[in-house]
Amino acid sequence: MDGTPRTLVDGSSNALIVYGVVDANSSRANSHVNKIKTNLQHDNFGIARYDGDTFYYTAPFSPAGNEALSDEPTWPQMSAYAALHHLYRGEKQTALNYLKWIVSRTAVGYMAQGEAVSRVTLKPLPSTMVEPVTAAWFIITALTYEDQADLRIIPPQFNAGAYKTINVTTTVANDLPQWSNVPYYHDQLNDSESSSGDTDIAKVYNTNDANNLYVRIKNDSNHLSGYNTAPRFAMTVYAEDFKHSTMESKNTGLYGGSLDRPMQYMVSRWSDSNDFAKFYVNNGSWTFDKHLTGVTIPQWDVNTGDIEMVIPLSELSSTGSVSIGDWSNLNIVLVRQDSNTLNWSEDDVMAIHYRVMSSGEQWYYGNVE
Repeated sequence: MDGTPRTLVDGSSNALIVYGVVDANSSRANSHVNKIKTNLQHDNFGIARYDGDTFYYTAPFSPAGNEALSDEPTWPQMSAYAALHHLYRGEKQTALNYLKWIVSRTAVGYMAQGEAVSRVTLKPLPSTMVEPVTAAWFIITALTYEDQADLRIIPPQFNAGAYKTINVTTTVANDLPQWSNVPYYHDQLNDSESSSGDTDIAKVYNTNDANNLYVRIKNDSNHLSGYNTAPRFAMTVYAEDFKHSTMESKNTGLYGGSLDRPMQYMVSRWSDSNDFAKFYVNNGSWTFDKHLTGVTIPQWDVNTGDIEMVIPLSELSSTGSVSIGDWSNLNIVLVRQDSNTLNWSEDDVMAIHYRVMSSGEQWYYGNVE
């Protein structure tokens, strides 16, 4: 309440990772979980709620007095949170250890615990048994272990904004270290229209400097077709005018796919072209304007599925310039050509609300590697 940081180590804060608010594969998620384990993990894979928790020990509101026989009794729900973190990272054996611990601390006949387990007797506390929530978290985690559930929630749009220049070259693999501290945002996986991982967006990174907007797209399959090789694809950004003029707009893409709102500009490179094209809306149609020059045209890496784009901010503004604080709704799109029909379609769309930042401003952090 007085503005000072709250530094209590709290196991329940792992819910931010469980529900996908913080990406389990990000550096801050891994650091956060490791801190919780260091402070609160007892009895091998049991995790307490928070530092010095006296509930069921000396707290006056403990239902049956001192059942735990010590502070920081372990809560199976907190262990399920840790297991889900490891499952999202693909560390199934570690997650299984937490699930096995939860089973080992049930009562006779695998009767579910209540809220807590004594780290002295290693038995569940009778006054809180049997709790459906604790049982449910075990079931949800087991289903996730078997790839039958996923609790992560992807918002319909992300707020983004960061100031950093990316030196985009024609060798994407050499550029990638520059993105290590640039915020990234997760898209829903397995949602491409074609069901192809090549054009299923996994995550998008965004940053700007005084002149350019930088976009990195990471796909789900970790590979892409080579130049002019089937299946062909395109990397595309639709944008509102950063100056919000009354220019004509359109809420469907060049190939008829749905955008999340009406857009006024579109820039794209197709994998069978060496041009970086700009379009605008004219008489209800996407109309070619020009090929963009003066920046490295969008590049991709066939071995990692990474795409880099440099977009002059002036090309997304009706006045030919932008100012700090200007914003635009962007749709980041991967387009795919059907190898049989040769028809193109907007295969996956991700929505970003982007604000132009200055070098001295605090970034809008999604996640960082």
